[in-house]
Amino acid sequence: MWNLNAALVEETMLLALPVAVMTRRGLTWPAQLTVLILLRLPFHLYYGLGATVMVSVRMTGWLFVYQRTGSL
Repeated sequence: MWNLNAALVEETMLLALPVAVMTRRGLTWPAQLTVLILLRLPFHLYYGLGATVMVSVRMTGWLFVYQRTGSL
């Protein structure tokens, strides 16, 4: 359980600033999603090919939440 909580906090802290900056600069959501995936994918490559899918789904969720609420 602690591992899951730590992962969620880590992801949020690492993504909050890039998402906020990209949103304020007016980047489109596909451009933001690409940047987020490129930022996080190297940290999850040990999962193999499934890392691409996992990171893509997770980053899409973070971006969706940020665009709907304005905060992470």
